[in-house]
Amino acid sequence: MRIALGNALTQQGQIAEAEALLRSVAAAGLPGLPKNHPFLGELRRSQGLLLAKQGRTDDARIALQEASRIFAARYGNQHWRLRRARDELTKLEHGSTQ
Repeated sequence: MRIALGNALTQQGQIAEAEALLRSVAAAGLPGLPKNHPFLGELRRSQGLLLAKQGRTDDARIALQEASRIFAARYGNQHWRLRRARDELTKLEHGSTQ
């Protein structure tokens, strides 16, 4: 839920609040989850979108690539989560940060 809320805050331009919330999720470390768990993919995607809003394109690219890797490993190459992350990565590379 905190990851989804972080996304909503990012989309609403509440960058500081989104950053603090996503940092708290990352700090919790999501203990015991396997490295390709979808929650980790969602966290990296959310972090990537936030980083893009902050103008940190290189860091955003890394986060979105990692999210894509996790989604591909977890769900395969045709899953909507993977397609969404790849679309967001493409937009980032073409200068559009949603």
